[in-house]
Amino acid sequence: MTIKQDLKKLQRELNKLANQTEKTANSLGKLAFQAEKMAIKVADLEASKPTKSAATKKKPAKISDSDKVLRIIKKFPNGITKEILSNKTGFDGRKLSNILYTAAKSGKIKMTDRGIYVAK
Repeated sequence: MTIKQDLKKLQRELNKLANQTEKTANSLGKLAFQAEKMAIKVADLEASKPTKSAATKKKPAKISDSDKVLRIIKKFPNGITKEILSNKTGFDGRKLSNILYTAAKSGKIKMTDRGIYVAK
């Protein structure tokens, strides 16, 4: 084989690996989103169990969309991409962009690289 053929073969293999990595990352994002949904459902079920002092208990405050995004970002100390955040939250690009912009302006998060967000 010539060097050119070797390089083309290597390029094809790298492209395959990149595609596999991307698919795996997407799958992990979806699984994490499903696990979080299940955890929320379990927490809701546990919270809805009647207790003796049910009349005196206050309902937990509804978590804002911004808080949801911030909680997810905090779970990833090395940063998280906007695509994975979108998969985990189910928010569209515009809503997520607005939340991220506001959080960055208020100093709650920072952008380390293009599209990588980290909690401060």
